Amino acid sequence: MEKVPGAVHIPETIGSIVVSYNLSEFPEKGLKLTGPILADIFLSKITEWNDPKIQELNPTISLPSQSIIVAHRSDGSGTTFV
Repeated sequence: MEKVPGAVHIPETIGSIVVSYNLSEFPEKGLKLTGPILADIFLSKITEWNDPKIQELNPTISLPSQSIIVAHRSDGSGTTFV
């Protein structure tokens, strides 16, 4: 962008990303997570469900001392690299 003054980047498509989890300990209404917490999970800075940052957002849930296993599509996709 520096080499082309006045250039504007306009995305041509929008894709949705779904974050899902499967632990029976969590209530039906769901687990609260924030963008920064999700980033820390994907960056391996948060590795267990009972991390204090997750527990702080979900004080009424007894979070298990269990590893978070991150999975993603094996084939290439625009959202795979978000």
